Amino acid sequence: MVFRKRKRPFSRRADDPAPHCSFCNKSQQHVAKLIAGPPGNFICNECVEICNGIVAEDRILDPGHPRPQSPESLRVYCSVCLVSVPVSGTVLVPERGLICVPCCKAVSEAFRLREAASQPPRPGAV
Repeated sequence: MVFRKRKRPFSRRADDPAPHCSFCNKSQQHVAKLIAGPPGNFICNECVEICNGIVAEDRILDPGHPRPQSPESLRVYCSVCLVSVPVSGTVLVPERGLICVPCCKAVSEAFRLREAASQPPRPGAV
């Protein structure tokens, strides 16, 4: 019979490196807040914000999911520019996700310019 020494719960020693996020691997010095989880596991405030955005987007895309109390406070990430925006400032594009209004306008303008460039010049136009 072999006996193995049990691992002790995570404890910081003076020679240990600074704790880091288990998701993005950023150290405690590079994030605003590092939240301790199970022994040896941490999550930073930035990763928590990303997770909240994913959960919020799932709530919007799933019609059977109960709606949050205050939609103004609900923020999601634009699928194009990846900026956090209020849900009220997005457009749902099927099979593409949520896109913020500035990105929608930029795409619309790009299509307009492409269309104008592909049309032959009108007779008599200078």
